[in-house]
Amino acid sequence: MQTVELMTLPAGRFLNNVPKGAAISWGRQHIENLGPYMDVFQASDPKELKTIVDEEITKLRTPHNKGGLLIEKTITDAIKNSFLLYYWSSPSYKGDLIDLKCYLWKEGWGFYFKSEAHSNPVKIIHTIKTLAENFNNVFIRPPLEIPAEPGFCFENAFFKGEPTKDSNEHIALHLRFPAYPGVFIRLTTDCVGEPYWDSLLTRHAKNKGNLKLVFGTRTLRAQERTVGPYHGEELIQRVRDGIGKVNYHFMWEYQGLADDAKSPALLLEMVTGHGTLFSQSKLSRQEAYALWEIVLESLRYRDPVPKASEP
Repeated sequence: MQTVELMTLPAGRFLNNVPKGAAISWGRQHIENLGPYMDVFQASDPKELKTIVDEEITKLRTPHNKGGLLIEKTITDAIKNSFLLYYWSSPSYKGDLIDLKCYLWKEGWGFYFKSEAHSNPVKIIHTIKTLAENFNNVFIRPPLEIPAEPGFCFENAFFKGEPTKDSNEHIALHLRFPAYPGVFIRLTTDCVGEPYWDSLLTRHAKNKGNLKLVFGTRTLRAQERTVGPYHGEELIQRVRDGIGKVNYHFMWEYQGLADDAKSPALLLEMVTGHGTLFSQSKLSRQEAYALWEIVLESLRYRDPVPKASEP
Protein backbone atom coordinates (compact mmCIF):
# COMPACT_ATOMS: atom_id res chain seq x y z
CA MET A 1 0.00 0.00 0.00
CA GLN A 2 1.41 3.39 -0.99
CA THR A 3 2.08 6.02 1.65
CA VAL A 4 -1.28 7.41 2.75
CA GLU A 5 -1.74 11.15 3.26
CA LEU A 6 -3.67 11.61 6.48
CA MET A 7 -5.88 14.19 8.13
CA THR A 8 -7.13 14.30 11.71
CA LEU A 9 -10.85 14.39 12.43
CA PRO A 10 -12.53 15.31 15.73
CA ALA A 11 -15.67 13.38 16.73
CA GLY A 12 -17.23 13.92 20.13
CA ARG A 13 -14.27 14.16 22.53
CA PHE A 14 -12.01 11.94 20.38
CA LEU A 15 -9.62 12.24 17.43
CA ASN A 16 -8.90 9.86 14.56
CA ASN A 17 -6.37 9.91 11.71
CA VAL A 18 -7.91 8.95 8.36
CA PRO A 19 -6.93 9.28 4.68
CA LYS A 20 -7.26 12.78 3.26
CA GLY A 21 -10.36 13.62 1.24
CA ALA A 22 -12.80 11.68 3.40
CA ALA A 23 -16.50 12.31 2.75
CA ILE A 24 -17.97 12.96 6.20
CA SER A 25 -21.51 12.29 7.38
CA TRP A 26 -22.97 12.11 10.86
CA GLY A 27 -25.30 9.67 12.54
CA ARG A 28 -26.80 10.00 16.00
CA GLN A 29 -25.65 13.07 17.95
CA HIS A 30 -26.55 13.90 21.54
CA ILE A 31 -25.20 16.39 24.04
CA GLU A 32 -26.34 16.54 27.66
CA ASN A 33 -29.36 18.87 28.12
CA LEU A 34 -29.73 19.54 24.37
CA GLY A 35 -31.73 16.44 23.57
CA PRO A 36 -31.12 12.91 22.28
CA TYR A 37 -32.00 13.85 18.68
CA MET A 38 -29.91 16.54 17.02
CA ASP A 39 -29.45 17.83 13.50
CA VAL A 40 -27.35 20.64 12.07
CA PHE A 41 -28.02 22.18 8.67
CA GLN A 42 -27.04 25.24 6.65
CA ALA A 43 -29.44 28.18 6.95
CA SER A 44 -28.30 31.57 5.70
CA ASP A 45 -31.06 33.40 7.57
CA PRO A 46 -33.20 32.62 10.65
CA LYS A 47 -36.27 33.12 8.42
CA GLU A 48 -35.45 29.72 6.90
CA LEU A 49 -36.08 28.16 10.30
CA LYS A 50 -39.40 30.00 10.60
CA THR A 51 -40.54 28.44 7.33
CA ILE A 52 -39.74 24.97 8.68
CA VAL A 53 -41.46 25.74 12.00
CA ASP A 54 -44.60 27.08 10.32
CA GLU A 55 -44.88 23.84 8.35
CA GLU A 56 -44.46 21.80 11.55
CA ILE A 57 -47.16 23.83 13.34
CA THR A 58 -49.58 23.38 10.42
CA LYS A 59 -49.16 19.58 10.64
CA LEU A 60 -49.78 19.68 14.41
CA ARG A 61 -52.97 21.73 14.21
CA THR A 62 -55.08 18.58 14.46
CA PRO A 63 -57.51 17.77 17.29
CA HIS A 64 -56.31 15.92 20.38
CA ASN A 65 -58.71 13.26 21.72
CA LYS A 66 -58.56 14.86 25.17
CA GLY A 67 -59.31 18.36 23.91
CA GLY A 68 -57.31 21.07 22.22
CA LEU A 69 -54.75 20.40 19.50
CA LEU A 70 -51.62 18.31 19.23
CA ILE A 71 -49.65 21.58 19.30
CA GLU A 72 -49.79 22.85 22.88
CA LYS A 73 -47.47 25.87 22.95
CA THR A 74 -45.01 27.72 20.74
CA ILE A 75 -42.37 30.07 22.12
CA THR A 76 -40.36 32.37 19.86
CA ASP A 77 -37.05 34.03 20.72
CA ALA A 78 -36.90 32.83 24.34
CA ILE A 79 -33.33 32.26 23.17
CA LYS A 80 -32.23 34.60 20.37
CA ASN A 81 -33.36 33.28 16.97
CA SER A 82 -35.12 30.28 18.46
CA PHE A 83 -38.45 28.50 18.05
CA LEU A 84 -39.72 26.03 20.66
CA LEU A 85 -42.65 23.74 19.87
CA TYR A 86 -44.36 21.88 22.70
CA TYR A 87 -46.68 19.21 21.31
CA TRP A 88 -48.31 15.87 22.02
CA SER A 89 -46.98 13.11 19.76
CA SER A 90 -49.97 10.89 20.55
CA PRO A 91 -53.59 12.07 20.11
CA SER A 92 -54.63 9.89 23.07
CA TYR A 93 -52.11 10.99 25.73
CA LYS A 94 -51.67 14.07 27.90
CA GLY A 95 -49.50 13.89 31.01
CA ASP A 96 -46.51 15.31 32.81
CA LEU A 97 -44.15 14.83 29.87
CA ILE A 98 -44.61 16.52 26.54
CA ASP A 99 -42.53 16.41 23.36
CA LEU A 100 -40.33 19.38 22.54
CA LYS A 101 -38.78 20.43 19.25
CA CYS A 102 -36.32 23.28 19.39
CA TYR A 103 -34.99 25.14 16.34
CA LEU A 104 -32.15 27.63 16.82
CA TRP A 105 -30.10 29.71 14.39
CA LYS A 106 -26.48 30.73 14.78
CA GLU A 107 -24.00 32.17 12.29
CA GLY A 108 -25.45 30.65 9.15
CA TRP A 109 -26.45 27.32 10.66
CA GLY A 110 -29.71 25.86 11.87
CA PHE A 111 -29.73 23.57 14.90
CA TYR A 112 -32.56 21.16 15.65
CA PHE A 113 -33.01 19.42 19.00
CA LYS A 114 -35.79 17.06 19.98
CA SER A 115 -36.47 15.71 23.46
CA GLU A 116 -39.11 15.25 26.12
CA ALA A 117 -39.89 18.08 28.54
CA HIS A 118 -42.22 18.73 31.44
CA SER A 119 -45.53 20.34 30.51
CA ASN A 120 -45.76 22.23 33.80
CA PRO A 121 -45.42 26.01 33.05
CA VAL A 122 -42.81 26.47 35.79
CA LYS A 123 -40.72 23.61 34.42
CA ILE A 124 -41.09 24.99 30.88
CA ILE A 125 -39.31 28.13 32.09
CA HIS A 126 -36.58 25.96 33.62
CA THR A 127 -36.21 24.04 30.33
CA ILE A 128 -35.76 27.29 28.40
CA LYS A 129 -33.14 28.49 30.89
CA THR A 130 -31.22 25.20 30.61
CA LEU A 131 -31.37 25.28 26.80
CA ALA A 132 -30.12 28.86 26.75
CA GLU A 133 -27.23 28.12 29.11
CA ASN A 134 -26.13 25.14 27.05
CA PHE A 135 -26.63 26.71 23.63
CA ASN A 136 -24.45 29.64 24.69
CA ASN A 137 -21.62 27.09 24.79
CA VAL A 138 -22.19 25.99 21.18
CA PHE A 139 -19.78 27.49 18.63
CA ILE A 140 -19.64 27.08 14.86
CA ARG A 141 -16.71 24.94 13.75
CA PRO A 142 -15.45 24.20 10.21
CA PRO A 143 -15.63 20.41 9.69
CA LEU A 144 -11.86 19.81 10.00
CA GLU A 145 -11.14 22.36 12.72
CA ILE A 146 -9.87 20.92 15.98
CA PRO A 147 -10.64 23.24 18.90
CA ALA A 148 -7.84 24.03 21.35
CA GLU A 149 -10.26 24.02 24.29
CA PRO A 150 -11.95 21.03 25.93
CA GLY A 151 -15.33 20.16 24.53
CA PHE A 152 -17.52 17.93 22.36
CA CYS A 153 -17.26 18.20 18.55
CA PHE A 154 -20.30 17.45 16.46
CA GLU A 155 -21.51 18.34 12.96
CA ASN A 156 -20.03 21.74 12.02
CA ALA A 157 -20.11 22.81 15.66
CA PHE A 158 -18.45 22.48 19.04
CA PHE A 159 -19.91 22.28 22.55
CA LYS A 160 -17.40 23.95 24.84
CA GLY A 161 -16.58 22.56 28.27
CA GLU A 162 -15.24 19.65 30.29
CA PRO A 163 -17.58 16.67 30.64
CA THR A 164 -19.52 16.31 33.85
CA LYS A 165 -19.28 13.09 35.88
CA ASP A 166 -22.52 11.72 34.44
CA SER A 167 -22.38 13.32 30.98
CA ASN A 168 -24.81 11.69 28.56
CA GLU A 169 -23.03 12.18 25.22
CA HIS A 170 -23.23 10.23 21.99
CA ILE A 171 -21.72 10.69 18.54
CA ALA A 172 -21.55 8.66 15.32
CA LEU A 173 -19.12 9.63 12.56
CA HIS A 174 -19.38 8.00 9.11
CA LEU A 175 -16.59 8.18 6.53
CA ARG A 176 -16.22 7.23 2.87
CA PHE A 177 -13.16 7.73 0.69
CA PRO A 178 -13.10 8.58 -3.04
CA ALA A 179 -9.56 7.16 -3.21
CA TYR A 180 -10.79 3.84 -1.73
CA PRO A 181 -14.15 2.98 -3.34
CA GLY A 182 -16.26 0.74 -1.14
CA VAL A 183 -14.37 1.49 2.09
CA PHE A 184 -16.67 2.67 4.88
CA ILE A 185 -15.59 3.58 8.42
CA ARG A 186 -17.85 4.22 11.39
CA LEU A 187 -16.82 5.55 14.79
CA THR A 188 -19.28 5.80 17.67
CA THR A 189 -18.78 6.97 21.24
CA ASP A 190 -21.41 6.47 23.93
CA CYS A 191 -21.32 7.45 27.57
CA VAL A 192 -22.75 4.47 29.45
CA GLY A 193 -23.79 3.24 32.81
CA GLU A 194 -22.62 -0.25 33.64
CA PRO A 195 -22.35 -2.17 30.32
CA TYR A 196 -25.37 -4.39 29.88
CA TRP A 197 -24.37 -6.16 26.66
CA ASP A 198 -21.97 -9.00 25.97
CA SER A 199 -18.49 -8.11 24.77
CA LEU A 200 -17.56 -8.33 21.08
CA LEU A 201 -15.70 -11.63 21.44
CA THR A 202 -18.47 -13.15 23.56
CA ARG A 203 -21.06 -12.24 20.92
CA HIS A 204 -18.80 -13.63 18.23
CA ALA A 205 -18.39 -16.93 20.08
CA LYS A 206 -22.17 -17.24 20.41
CA ASN A 207 -22.61 -16.58 16.68
CA LYS A 208 -20.02 -19.07 15.45
CA GLY A 209 -22.64 -21.70 14.81
CA ASN A 210 -24.68 -19.34 12.67
CA LEU A 211 -21.59 -18.17 10.79
CA LYS A 212 -20.93 -21.72 9.63
CA LEU A 213 -24.19 -21.46 7.68
CA VAL A 214 -22.98 -18.31 5.91
CA PHE A 215 -20.97 -19.38 2.89
CA GLY A 216 -17.43 -18.04 2.83
CA THR A 217 -17.34 -16.29 6.22
CA ARG A 218 -13.97 -16.82 7.88
CA THR A 219 -12.60 -15.31 11.08
CA LEU A 220 -9.09 -13.97 10.49
CA ARG A 221 -8.54 -12.47 13.93
CA ALA A 222 -10.48 -12.48 17.22
CA GLN A 223 -8.49 -11.14 20.14
CA GLU A 224 -8.24 -8.72 23.00
CA ARG A 225 -6.54 -5.54 21.86
CA THR A 226 -5.56 -2.41 23.78
CA VAL A 227 -5.57 0.95 22.00
CA GLY A 228 -4.02 3.68 24.14
CA PRO A 229 -5.57 3.27 27.60
CA TYR A 230 -8.61 1.40 26.25
CA HIS A 231 -8.55 -2.38 26.71
CA GLY A 232 -10.91 -3.54 24.00
CA GLU A 233 -11.51 -6.47 21.64
CA GLU A 234 -10.87 -6.86 17.92
CA LEU A 235 -12.61 -8.99 15.30
CA ILE A 236 -11.58 -9.28 11.64
CA GLN A 237 -13.52 -11.41 9.15
CA ARG A 238 -13.25 -12.24 5.48
CA VAL A 239 -16.47 -12.78 3.55
CA ARG A 240 -16.46 -14.52 0.16
CA ASP A 241 -19.63 -14.81 -1.92
CA GLY A 242 -20.62 -17.69 -4.20
CA ILE A 243 -18.76 -16.36 -7.25
CA GLY A 244 -15.53 -15.52 -5.44
CA LYS A 245 -15.95 -11.84 -4.53
CA VAL A 246 -14.07 -11.08 -1.32
CA ASN A 247 -14.57 -8.43 1.32
CA TYR A 248 -13.17 -7.68 4.77
CA HIS A 249 -14.96 -6.57 7.92
CA PHE A 250 -13.00 -5.05 10.82
CA MET A 251 -14.35 -4.23 14.28
CA TRP A 252 -12.82 -2.99 17.50
CA GLU A 253 -14.95 -2.41 20.59
CA TYR A 254 -14.35 -1.07 24.09
CA GLN A 255 -17.22 -1.41 26.55
CA GLY A 256 -16.46 1.76 28.50
CA LEU A 257 -16.54 2.76 32.15
CA ALA A 258 -19.72 3.78 33.93
CA ASP A 259 -20.45 7.51 33.77
CA ASP A 260 -17.02 8.44 32.43
CA ALA A 261 -16.98 10.65 29.31
CA LYS A 262 -13.22 10.11 29.00
CA SER A 263 -13.75 6.34 28.82
CA PRO A 264 -17.04 5.92 26.94
CA ALA A 265 -18.09 2.85 25.03
CA LEU A 266 -16.15 2.97 21.75
CA LEU A 267 -16.82 1.21 18.46
CA LEU A 268 -14.64 1.48 15.37
CA GLU A 269 -15.75 -0.46 12.30
CA MET A 270 -14.39 -0.69 8.74
CA VAL A 271 -15.75 -2.61 5.75
CA THR A 272 -14.15 -2.76 2.30
CA GLY A 273 -17.21 -3.34 0.12
CA HIS A 274 -19.87 -0.96 1.40
CA GLY A 275 -22.63 0.49 -0.75
CA THR A 276 -23.79 -2.44 -2.88
CA LEU A 277 -25.31 -5.81 -2.10
CA PHE A 278 -21.87 -7.35 -2.46
CA SER A 279 -18.86 -5.99 -4.33
CA GLN A 280 -15.26 -7.08 -4.64
CA SER A 281 -12.90 -5.31 -2.24
CA LYS A 282 -10.69 -2.83 -4.10
CA LEU A 283 -8.07 -3.39 -1.38
CA SER A 284 -6.02 -6.53 -1.02
CA ARG A 285 -5.97 -8.15 2.41
CA GLN A 286 -2.56 -6.59 3.08
CA GLU A 287 -3.79 -3.11 2.06
CA ALA A 288 -6.99 -3.44 4.11
CA TYR A 289 -5.01 -4.48 7.19
CA ALA A 290 -2.60 -1.57 6.71
CA LEU A 291 -5.43 0.97 6.50
CA TRP A 292 -7.15 -0.55 9.53
CA GLU A 293 -3.95 -0.24 11.59
CA ILE A 294 -3.57 3.44 10.68
CA VAL A 295 -7.13 4.29 11.69
CA LEU A 296 -7.38 2.13 14.80
CA GLU A 297 -4.03 2.99 16.35
CA SER A 298 -4.68 6.74 15.94
CA LEU A 299 -7.89 6.73 17.99
CA ARG A 300 -7.37 8.84 21.11
CA TYR A 301 -9.07 11.18 23.56
CA ARG A 302 -8.69 14.82 22.54
CA ASP A 303 -6.75 16.61 25.23
CA PRO A 304 -6.95 20.42 25.05
CA VAL A 305 -3.93 22.25 23.68
CA PRO A 306 -1.97 23.84 26.56
CA LYS A 307 -1.93 27.64 26.49
CA ALA A 308 1.42 29.31 25.98
CA SER A 309 2.89 30.50 29.24
CA GLU A 310 2.78 34.22 29.92
CA PRO A 311 6.15 36.04 29.31
